[in-house]
Amino acid sequence: MTALLLGESATHGAGVIFFRAALLLIALIAAWVGSLWVARWVRRRYAEPQTAEPFTLQDLRDMHAQGQITGAEFEHLRADLIGRMRAGDAEAGDAGEGVSSS
Repeated sequence: MTALLLGESATHGAGVIFFRAALLLIALIAAWVGSLWVARWVRRRYAEPQTAEPFTLQDLRDMHAQGQITGAEFEHLRADLIGRMRAGDAEAGDAGEGVSSS
């Protein structure tokens, strides 16, 4: 009776049913994986950018004074921090070059 309702002839056996069930299962898994991928893409696309520096110069001084980092580490991190600050200032200066103050 169900075979007639599905538009099949009564000669189709359980193999067809299992085949279609497997196709349905594969389609559901593909849809689930696709939805996870889209959700991950949306979260990454609209996530707030990280703008805060990991350390300030004062943080580095305090860490050095407390003995958490060595003198060599302090100098290396200080130079890296100052280099990033200067690079940011240069980018900000380039953005305002075409603006006249008169």
